Amino acid sequence: TLEEQSGIKTEIRKNGKPIKVDRSIRPIVIQSVQELLMHAAAHDGVKNAAITIEQNGKGVMISVEDDGNGFKAKDAQELVERAGGLSFLKIRERLNNIGGKLSIEANPKEGTRVTIVVPEHVKNH
Repeated sequence: TLEEQSGIKTEIRKNGKPIKVDRSIRPIVIQSVQELLMHAAAHDGVKNAAITIEQNGKGVMISVEDDGNGFKAKDAQELVERAGGLSFLKIRERLNNIGGKLSIEANPKEGTRVTIVVPEHVKNH
């Protein structure tokens, strides 16, 4: 389970309806969420995480929020861009390839929320 892999007590929240995305996107979503949890587990102070899944007809939004130490919001973009944020760069690159997005919200002592948004369908090139 995600909880066993990350060592973080994990709660999953969704609206109860089946989530619909192309089969080709599913591995990218699963891998991205796993990497986000593993990234959270690697940082001090993270004991709990919540994964929230929402679908709005255009796509799926998945937020991974933790109770760790967080960091300055202005550092979030820097984290994505520098080598220390390599996992974020890889996730962002995979999401960009399918028309998805990654965003990071963080505050010192208030944890971190990373949100990925993926389309329901990938357009053929």
